[in-house]
Amino acid sequence: MSEVIKATNQKELIDDLLRGMKKDVPVLVRGSAGVGKSEIIRYAILEYAKYREKELVFDVLNPTKKQLSLVNFGLPHYEAHDIAGIPTVITMPDGTQIQGRALLDNLPKGDGEGVLFLDEIGQADMSVITVASELIHERKINNDYALPPGFRVVGATNTSKHRAGSVDLPQHFLDRCLVIDYEPTFEGWYDWSLNSGRVNPMINAYLHWNKDHLWSFDPKMKTAQASPRAWERLSKLIEDELSDLQNANEETYRAIERRAKGSVGEKIAVEFGNFIRLKERLPNLSKIVSGDEKEASDEVKTDMGLTYAVLTALSGVITNAKADLQGEYFENCFSYVQSVEVPEIAIFFARQIVSVVSELAETSTFTKFIAEYGEFQY
Repeated sequence: MSEVIKATNQKELIDDLLRGMKKDVPVLVRGSAGVGKSEIIRYAILEYAKYREKELVFDVLNPTKKQLSLVNFGLPHYEAHDIAGIPTVITMPDGTQIQGRALLDNLPKGDGEGVLFLDEIGQADMSVITVASELIHERKINNDYALPPGFRVVGATNTSKHRAGSVDLPQHFLDRCLVIDYEPTFEGWYDWSLNSGRVNPMINAYLHWNKDHLWSFDPKMKTAQASPRAWERLSKLIEDELSDLQNANEETYRAIERRAKGSVGEKIAVEFGNFIRLKERLPNLSKIVSGDEKEASDEVKTDMGLTYAVLTALSGVITNAKADLQGEYFENCFSYVQSVEVPEIAIFFARQIVSVVSELAETSTFTKFIAEYGEFQY
């Protein structure tokens, strides 16, 4: 039987992928659409190249000794003969004719190192899956092709329950791999989002407030639905609007909501649009960062959506402040945040700002935060 393990965050998945590649064990990653499987796998391969002290190159079939090649095969785009070749008759030197296959010469060769990445396996034709299974298990195709010893094999797929047009892979295929079911939690995704900086703070704040909106899947729906990949895409689409919210008007809000509808679905788009509109109800941020306003209003304390909007706006003020003012602003803002008297809010604020201005982790204010809220951090 195949070994199946679960990974709930990107670090776990990368660690498991690296272990498989280092030990020359084929790895198959299963997960729903939009959770970033392929991207994480490519990052893990980059880390493997660093481990091997090689330069990562792409789709080079015969890499040099200084290179490690990521050869990407999106299997749904191929038919079996594209990989395994077509039947032919081969004439040997002594004149004997034997059965063989004429290959396209599109697979790795030589003595170099690399990773053969078989993507979207479950969407491929079963004949292609059969060839891939032989390649994974025996590292060869009939007697016509052998995968170079320096190459590792990694695959990615959805399953039928994900309703992404994939089939469940046959057991004989699974038995030949280390199978990792990637089921990211919100915290796992949020850590990645803060560390990578690839998702706008306003989106992070909204999702921290509505964690179940990170990923929503209804197989009956035929429109856009929320996923980690969809939120990252939306962040790019509305980057300009979110960076200039102080000058936003109704046209701006409608544009944000329209693009959100096409990315994460209508229901969540409306709620996200309402969250962005909370900007109109923000208190005087200058008074808070200067220390003149130390207590949050009852409105800020009781409306959690407004609370998250205020904290994100304060993070932006600190981030854009001169370096010699950031520590003072952080201290004043933290006193204000503490007045809300909700540990999760304080933790959210501290994690968000320190992920952007890492120097604040060395301040006495952050030391006080750790002393008071350390037990709640994770």
